[in-house]
Amino acid sequence: MSKKGKKKKTKVGPTPEQIEQMELFGQVDRTRQLQGVKGRTPQMSVIPKIMKQHGLKVKQGMTNSQLNEIQRQVRVYDPTITPDDAFVGVRGLLNRTSRRGVFGEKFTDAMAEELIEMEIRINNE
Repeated sequence: MSKKGKKKKTKVGPTPEQIEQMELFGQVDRTRQLQGVKGRTPQMSVIPKIMKQHGLKVKQGMTNSQLNEIQRQVRVYDPTITPDDAFVGVRGLLNRTSRRGVFGEKFTDAMAEELIEMEIRINNE
């Protein structure tokens, strides 16, 4: 039987750095879904590290265009991250439930505080 027309199977998987980040956060699944968009877990696990290195932070009341700009900047720093991965990774940081679902059980609030700008209101008395 000739080999003409047969396709080679290539293994495309997470890099050792991505696997380490997944284990650190306790991520098990390969994909996560947020607002109908699926993102790949190995790529999303690197997003908090990129944001921390480059000083990118998200706020609770940011507009879609501001969040899209942060997603674009994350994709510039790591070209392996797709737009869907960036969407789920950046927007998954905004509340606790989605953060636990996207980044895993071990991604604590203390880790998230470095990536989220909190507005503190002080009462003047």
